[in-house]
Amino acid sequence: MIHCIADGFAFGSSGYSTSPSFTFPRVVQGFSFSFLIFIALMLHKAPEAFSVAAFLLHENCARSLVYRLMLVQLYMTRTL
Repeated sequence: MIHCIADGFAFGSSGYSTSPSFTFPRVVQGFSFSFLIFIALMLHKAPEAFSVAAFLLHENCARSLVYRLMLVQLYMTRTL
């Protein structure tokens, strides 16, 4: 869950950034900094959730427990 908290802080702090201290490549210059952080977080959340769920199922955890833990992970990322 520490990773989820770090993701939440990254997403939350990106909204406070008025202008980044570096220049974006031309491909992404039309997007806001917080939108790019959002895309980056969403692109790595799917493989992360899949790997955590696969590990828990491999360790013979009940599917209901895995579903609940995935909801906790979702909640931790979105609220911080």
